[in-house]
Amino acid sequence: MRCPECNKFVAYDTDVDPEVDIRVEDDGMVDGSVTITNNCEGCGCELKSAEFEVAIDFSEAVAKHKAICPDQALRHSFDVEFDCSREDRTQRTDRHGRPIKSSRYMRTYYGARASVELSCSCGESVDGGTADWADECQASSMKELV
Repeated sequence: MRCPECNKFVAYDTDVDPEVDIRVEDDGMVDGSVTITNNCEGCGCELKSAEFEVAIDFSEAVAKHKAICPDQALRHSFDVEFDCSREDRTQRTDRHGRPIKSSRYMRTYYGARASVELSCSCGESVDGGTADWADECQASSMKELV
């Protein structure tokens, strides 16, 4: 891809942290989105982006926590810690498992990975309130911003 500001064919700067918009409901549903961008390595112009949807169901863990919580009179509110990082990988084998010799036919995937931890306002940790989340897309399917 050619950068419109540099007017060069450039490599992508993929060290940009993902933008995270996550919320947790009182019933334990965690939902939101994670957006990643590929910037021009030369000037930093945003060239491509991808948005991934996050949906994690902690409703069973929340119900158990509310049942065994020592302070039953407390109105429980939950907070989510979402530790997110970028990932990229290159597919170097074909669908039959044979190595691809030419880089022209290799596929590049960009994505995000996160560890999710749910905590309660009562100060207790929610048993079963941890999960791992990951999603990726092929580079050619990312939305072009320029």
